[in-house]
Amino acid sequence: TFNGSSYISTPAGRLPVVKTTKFSAVIRCSFTTTGVNALLTNWNNAAGGWEFVTTGGGVGLYIASSNATNYIGDSTNAAFNDGKLHTFGFDYDGTVTAAGIKLFVDGVLVSQTRATVGTGDPGTLPDYGVLIGARNDGMIGGLAGTAAFAGMWIGGNLGAAGHAAIAANPWQLWPDDQIVFAPASGINITPDPA
Repeated sequence: TFNGSSYISTPAGRLPVVKTTKFSAVIRCSFTTTGVNALLTNWNNAAGGWEFVTTGGGVGLYIASSNATNYIGDSTNAAFNDGKLHTFGFDYDGTVTAAGIKLFVDGVLVSQTRATVGTGDPGTLPDYGVLIGARNDGMIGGLAGTAAFAGMWIGGNLGAAGHAAIAANPWQLWPDDQIVFAPASGINITPDPA
């Protein structure tokens, strides 16, 4: 269980993503907020990055420059803040366009609202390491709810079939070269980088 200030972090340099990197992620969690709270993120307001967050009762992925002066993003049109576990996921195709983002809930591609601010080009993305349940700068709230698992795939996309398979049975699909977390209740973990 995450309490809004507990989180899990990965070391910088372990999950490198630049704005043209194809990548996917999933997190199975529950929440009840309608606010903006971190699910998976490497974003820092001073330097930019990407963040998968709760927003308006749904979820969204944003890839942004420092202070979010330029960004692309998509958010779900439906709310999922019912306190039940859902598998939330995204694919980003590396095209630096909001149309390159696909959002999935419980393995199904969902209706989403696209946003582009400024030029939409986030510039150079920093590699702070990924946080699960918090954001690097603490400017938004952390996850307050339960998380069962999270995973990332860098260099490709899961696609609709991959998201559906993970939602149905996540444990059979983790490749050996991916970092996967199944957190214990209420603790902060930094994995050994070795």
